[in-house]
Amino acid sequence: MKTHSGSAGHLSEDRASRCPTWKPAVRSSVDRAPARDCQHRPRCGGAFLDAIEAIRGKQPFAADQVQRVTVRLAPSVAAVVDNRDIPDICLQHMIAVMLVDKTVSFQAAHDKPRMQEPAVLRQRAKVNLVRDEELSKVLPLRVTIVEIDLTDGNRLSERVAAVRGTPRNPMSRAEVIEKARDLIVPILGRDTSERLIETVFAIEGMTDLRKLQSLLQRG
Repeated sequence: MKTHSGSAGHLSEDRASRCPTWKPAVRSSVDRAPARDCQHRPRCGGAFLDAIEAIRGKQPFAADQVQRVTVRLAPSVAAVVDNRDIPDICLQHMIAVMLVDKTVSFQAAHDKPRMQEPAVLRQRAKVNLVRDEELSKVLPLRVTIVEIDLTDGNRLSERVAAVRGTPRNPMSRAEVIEKARDLIVPILGRDTSERLIETVFAIEGMTDLRKLQSLLQRG
């Protein structure tokens, strides 16, 4: 077997098949993650956003109707997302964006200047993260409990045992397409993105992959 080294890995060629295969020199965090942890999310964020979305689906509410949001996580999970300075892994910030925007897009999740936006900070002040030792007992399931207290005195709650987009709670085809649009349209434009999505979903019937390559090119 011949091996050609490079800065990011090496290319090996099997003498029997003469088919080159790429082997990275360093495994990424995705490679190291257990299969059960791989996620394809309908939007950015964690199970706490799934819970808020589920609550809002049962009883719609506006951000100014929320008095307090309490999130319960296992301590080891809470430590990863508690008041981080990176927007997409900061639980308090992501919930604030969810309350203001009613969703969390890829762009919003990575918009660091919004962490200082007055409207977002007002909602962030309402978020209370509780490190619940009881939830440690069910790990590795990352159970999340969200309670929303409204200004009228009502309390809404939701328990999420499986994050949306994981094997235990997979996304629908429509959700996959919507997330693909969110990620692809800003890069390729709407028309090309729609053709690319349609092509990928029909890839089993393709006879010339060069058609797919042309759709992946900008400009």
